[in-house]
Amino acid sequence: SYAGAQEGLAWTHFIDAKFRWSPSPEQSIAEAGRLASNVLSLDPTRPRVYSLLGSIQLINRNYDAAVEFGERAVTMEPNDADARFLLGYTLTFSGDPQRAIALIKKAIDLTPYPPGLYHVVLGRANRLAGSYHQAVAILEAVVAADSSSYIPFVELAATYIELGNTDKAKAAAKKVMDISPDFRSSLWVQGPAFEDAATTAHEIEILRAAGLPD
Repeated sequence: SYAGAQEGLAWTHFIDAKFRWSPSPEQSIAEAGRLASNVLSLDPTRPRVYSLLGSIQLINRNYDAAVEFGERAVTMEPNDADARFLLGYTLTFSGDPQRAIALIKKAIDLTPYPPGLYHVVLGRANRLAGSYHQAVAILEAVVAADSSSYIPFVELAATYIELGNTDKAKAAAKKVMDISPDFRSSLWVQGPAFEDAATTAHEIEILRAAGLPD
């Protein structure tokens, strides 16, 4: 009957599914949703459970519900940087990158030591908004600080293609494959998926142009 513990366990199941560590991501997502519903019945005033529900709905491709839950979390706790970031993250998939940029910038302002992922997704939002030079500047700063993750290199590869810089795109793609040899563009666009099918097709097209496998 402890809402905080159930919320923490729900997030753990969600992360297990999100990063495909779980042997059954679908089952883990379902368990995360079940526990989140328990939290709501125990204490509906916990803002982050709404961020979790929004994240689950995004994975399940229920975009309107994902945004609605994310907005509720931000309304309930406007100074929660993670709530703003997660709503911004959702909006990069549901088709509103400009609003995502504003939310993530505010999230960065709210925390003195923002996680690197904040900047990665800010770079993605700028790329999706067509601000390619801004995206490159953000993402290059991310990999200069920490080059251990393949995710910013995927974003860089895509952005360099948008700028017509194939050589740099292929170099970034090589880093992706060095770090994550199992990377596939088809999986990249599924977790989560873009709401717009044309955006999905373009994403695969530019990743393929960078030399990343389907």
